[in-house]
Amino acid sequence: MYSLPVGVLMGVLAGPGLLNMYMAFRTGLRYKFGWTVNHPAFREWLRLNLPLMLGFTIGQSDKWILGYFASADLGGISRLTVAKSLFNAPLNIVGAAAGAASLPFFASLHAKGKAWDFSTSVSRSVSRLLAFGALLGAWMIALAPWLLDLFRGGSFHRTDAAETTQYFTIFSLTVGIWAAQGIYARAFYAAGNARTPLVAGSLITVLSLPIYKLLFVSQGTIGLPIASDIGMTAYTVALAVLLHKRRLVSIAHLEWGELLRSVAAGGGALAAAYFAAHALPVTRTHSGDIVVVAVGSVAWFVAGFGMLILTGSKLPRQLLRRGKA
Repeated sequence: MYSLPVGVLMGVLAGPGLLNMYMAFRTGLRYKFGWTVNHPAFREWLRLNLPLMLGFTIGQSDKWILGYFASADLGGISRLTVAKSLFNAPLNIVGAAAGAASLPFFASLHAKGKAWDFSTSVSRSVSRLLAFGALLGAWMIALAPWLLDLFRGGSFHRTDAAETTQYFTIFSLTVGIWAAQGIYARAFYAAGNARTPLVAGSLITVLSLPIYKLLFVSQGTIGLPIASDIGMTAYTVALAVLLHKRRLVSIAHLEWGELLRSVAAGGGALAAAYFAAHALPVTRTHSGDIVVVAVGSVAWFVAGFGMLILTGSKLPRQLLRRGKA
């Protein structure tokens, strides 16, 4: 087990550390040690970051809350951890990348006083993530049994994989919402306001605790991912409403037509992947799981993106343009 934290440490040093340092030096940045607490830039950095250091949101606290309640269920923490880790894999790629890339652009628009462009840009990013999240969630839900069976081994038996599949399926319903909240939060950061999302997130986290407890007592461990989805949805809606009330990002600027097309395409893609996967012979091996996932993925892609093209959606062209870039 010691090899795991060693691997994490090496990855952090090589990725966020050395790689970013190398790219920064290529742009001409040079490091010089200094300790000037009165520097205006340091005070501004502290004003924006101190709330993030001291506060907590549902996104940060969710794993701790899940672990606390799941500890009462033998094996509950392990099954929830596997489900959440697999859920976070595509989310960290899609959501984190979009958030990191969008923040400087949003900040530039706000600094230039381009309120309309700021609102439409944030709404467009949120709309794309929600639309893609509907498609991605369909893929995850349709192929969940075979994706989770790949984790089977050691003390993680077939029954554990089957139960974990239920948790993963519920988490997957909100993959787009988890990604969208990151964009809304960064819209506040770009506007120089880190306090509002912190206060909203902390308040919703506290109010969500009784929901976690109620659903865990009434439904067992399966109630915890449901509570997680409710909490994250409430936080995302709260950020959207607060941005709207502060006249920063209008809810009306969301691409509602595009979202409806994506939800419809996601439903068709889910059905296609589900029936394609179940049409294959029952497999009990990891290699067989990979074949099922591959076949189901092809059916998901053809049905989902085919429906988007037929309904006149802009999402396929946008994704292809991003991919070429």
